[in-house]
Amino acid sequence: MANTTCAKLTTLCQSDADGVLASIQREAGVTFIEDSTDTDCTLSSFSLSTRCIGDERLKALISAFQNYAYSSPNYAVLVICDDDSERFDGVYSPT
Repeated sequence: MANTTCAKLTTLCQSDADGVLASIQREAGVTFIEDSTDTDCTLSSFSLSTRCIGDERLKALISAFQNYAYSSPNYAVLVICDDDSERFDGVYSPT
């Protein structure tokens, strides 16, 4: 789909997911949807697919994700693919 921002966010525990999703909503104004799973897994996974959100909101999204205080930062991952701002495409981890 053209002119789309797609992202996938994964955390180890639901409390990290709840916190970082609230931070992303507040800072970037985007909402992720929880992915359903058929497995007994402790990972929490969320997706975003929307019209391109622009450079400033992408920067805010990445910043909110990277600067959140995770309890398990080694298991937090954000993947972005944006049709308009390919320089932001990639895999991000907390700082």
